[in-house]
Amino acid sequence: MAAHVVTSHTSGVMENCTVRCIDIMKTEIRDCTLHYVEIHSSTIINSKLYNCTIFNSTVKSSELVDTILHESDFEKLKLSGCNITRSPLAFRRFPPELIPEIFKYCVEIENGKVPALLAALRTDMKFYLEAAYLFSKMNFYVLNENTMWKCGKLNKKAIRRILNLKIDCRRDKLRYESYPQLPKCIIEHANVTQLQVLGYRSTIKKWIRAGVQQLKTVKRLVVEVDCSWDAGTFTTDDLDRDLGIPGVKVGVNADGNEEWMWEIPKKEHKDKDNDSDGTDDDDSDDDAVLKCS
Repeated sequence: MAAHVVTSHTSGVMENCTVRCIDIMKTEIRDCTLHYVEIHSSTIINSKLYNCTIFNSTVKSSELVDTILHESDFEKLKLSGCNITRSPLAFRRFPPELIPEIFKYCVEIENGKVPALLAALRTDMKFYLEAAYLFSKMNFYVLNENTMWKCGKLNKKAIRRILNLKIDCRRDKLRYESYPQLPKCIIEHANVTQLQVLGYRSTIKKWIRAGVQQLKTVKRLVVEVDCSWDAGTFTTDDLDRDLGIPGVKVGVNADGNEEWMWEIPKKEHKDKDNDSDGTDDDDSDDDAVLKCS
């Protein structure tokens, strides 16, 4: 057998391998030896597993030692020191109306990292989709000089989840852009309802106009004016005229930046990517949008 040194394996087939201390998901495992492996939503055939944990999988004609099987089907197994559980996941023990309230406290981005809850719920698609929707609703996808050119790598399914978009145009590449242009993938596939623009007083307005003009689904515009670089007064008369509604000064935030807000009048637009043909995109990169936030 070949010994593979990997950290995770998602989707596909694994044959004639010896692996240790990895996570495996949605994989057909045949004729393998596994040590201290966590396995989700997979099929295991004719393999040997030692000190592993298996969730929502099917195991056939295999030998398991000191292994936990949770919510898994099995047949023709040789078991030694194993623990088999059929109890529901902890979230299912709560009343259904409380679960969204619990998720709200667990899906906010901290230190730029995707919440661990989303990864933990991947084996329960109902809860995962519910938590992913709340994640998109509560967090901003940030476009800056680094992510502006990288978001094209996201699949359409991930981009469609972008409801809140923040443009940080303070760095030079965006700050001195003469004709601001959002990424084509964001314009065509994102369903942005709240747009936030962060920038310096002298250069922010061109990005505000670009965002509102190019994103037809925006309902709320929040402008954060960084006053640390250029002095002067931020005026909104021209923006009020362009938007057809006066802005409201919210105040000064904890960073010392002025905040303004506009409720954008409703626009006529077509629904984006409604998948009317019943097909779906590859979900191997479902939460890539989250990782770039």
